[in-house]
Amino acid sequence: MFIGRERELSALERAYGQSTFQMIVLYGRRRIGKTTLLSRFAEGKRAIFFSAQQVNEHLALEQFSAKVLEFFAEKMIRRFDDWAMAFEYLGQKAPNERLVLIIDEFPYLASANPALLSLLQHTIDHEWQKTQLYLVLCGSSIGFMESEVLGAKSPIFGRRTAQIHLTAFNYREAAQFYPNFAKQDQIRAYAIWGGVPNYLHLIDDQLPLAENLAATILQPDAYLAEEPVLVLKQEFREPALYNSILQAIASGASRINEIATRVGEETSKCLKYIQHLISLGLVARETPFLEPESSRRSIYRITDPFFRFWYRFVFSNRDLIDRGMGGILLQEKILPALDLFVGIEFENICRDYLWEQNSKAQLPFLFTNIGRWWGNDPQNRTEAEIDLVAASQDASLFCECKWRNEPCGSSVLDLLEHRATLLKPYPKSYFVVFSKAGFTPELIKKVKTREDVSLISVEEM
Repeated sequence: MFIGRERELSALERAYGQSTFQMIVLYGRRRIGKTTLLSRFAEGKRAIFFSAQQVNEHLALEQFSAKVLEFFAEKMIRRFDDWAMAFEYLGQKAPNERLVLIIDEFPYLASANPALLSLLQHTIDHEWQKTQLYLVLCGSSIGFMESEVLGAKSPIFGRRTAQIHLTAFNYREAAQFYPNFAKQDQIRAYAIWGGVPNYLHLIDDQLPLAENLAATILQPDAYLAEEPVLVLKQEFREPALYNSILQAIASGASRINEIATRVGEETSKCLKYIQHLISLGLVARETPFLEPESSRRSIYRITDPFFRFWYRFVFSNRDLIDRGMGGILLQEKILPALDLFVGIEFENICRDYLWEQNSKAQLPFLFTNIGRWWGNDPQNRTEAEIDLVAASQDASLFCECKWRNEPCGSSVLDLLEHRATLLKPYPKSYFVVFSKAGFTPELIKKVKTREDVSLISVEEM
């Protein structure tokens, strides 16, 4: 079953419709669905799909030769002598007719032969530019693809005709994998499994959420039982400190000094490792809304929902799972704390909802920035937080995201309006309250005549 990726498929098809040479760079973290997307795109096309392996140059060229020569049913050539010969051969096969060449896990080839990028640049400039070859370079190493392929110092810098950074599905896209879940369970499922297609295919929406959780994560042989550790081992030689940092953040340590103290390492060392996690798309640095990136109030958060769930509930309890006690872990530690955990992810779901409404011009104004805000409340002499703030040059939108069992009352809106005064004033301000359990009749009546307040339930999202 193929779900989503309409925008990415459309971009690939638009480039395919051109009658000139194309070089598409597609990249994203492992399990994100790159190969599935490219396989879908290649259907019905004159396409060679080569998946590179972690082997030396000799074997890599041999495998590439076999794939290409088999495609063309070549009888006269046993294998190419070198990459230059292989590239020249491909150029000769696409003078006036589209030929798609997809090289999956391209970083493996480039690592085996450091001169390959320079050779590719020479071939593109002097041979392939005159052909209808459609080249796709695909990779899971985000750092490599952004620096060595797309970076300004790369030999092939400027040759790409399009680039696609494939990211995880958002909540609404992920929910298509489990349409039979109730709305609240769809949100809980997203907070647990996130938006990685490879994980979402494991969910059986004919079974209760708890049974899916037990079957996919909390069994010793479950597919996702050790997934984050395996991902880190593929990316880093020594994943121990990365594991510790991720667990620290998942357990509530958000500032760099808190993280360093929790893991028992120097702040500078932790920062270096966190930067690697940021480059992988697993962690993000967040500052209060509209404050500079250098703000001392910056915090770190895990951006991938599944990694956040796994390091919060699974990492330190793997002994229980290995001993077949996943069911006890589920009932005694996970389910009682699940809705508190989901509440944090609910803010991100509300943020995605606002972006979607913004793109459809369904909001009172078109915002250009959105984020969380936290700081001091001098009047109440406390720390204050606003779940979401969106703003343009002359208007702002303040949001409260409540994932709790009680309907939201007037006090929620009153507090939100007060906290909005703690930020710089805008000519026009709007307010939104998102609620899991709906709203009290009092609040509904209060805002009935107000055009600056919106109440949005989970069912409406």
